[in-house]
Amino acid sequence: LYIRRIRVKSGETQRKVTFCTQDPTKSSISPGQEPWFNKCQDGWKMKNKTSPFVNLA
Repeated sequence: LYIRRIRVKSGETQRKVTFCTQDPTKSSISPGQEPWFNKCQDGWKMKNKTSPFVNLA
C-alpha cells in the first residue's frame, strides 16, 4: 500500500486539512507498520476565499 497524502475534513465548518508523509521516500506501508504524517500545504481551493481587488479604471 502506498500513501503520500491524507486529506481530512473536520469539525462543524468541515475545514479541510492535509497530512503528508514525514519521509516522502518511504510512502510504502506493510501490515504492522505505523507511518508518521505531518501537516502540509493542502492545495485544496477554498470556496469562500475572496479574490484580490483589481482596479479596472
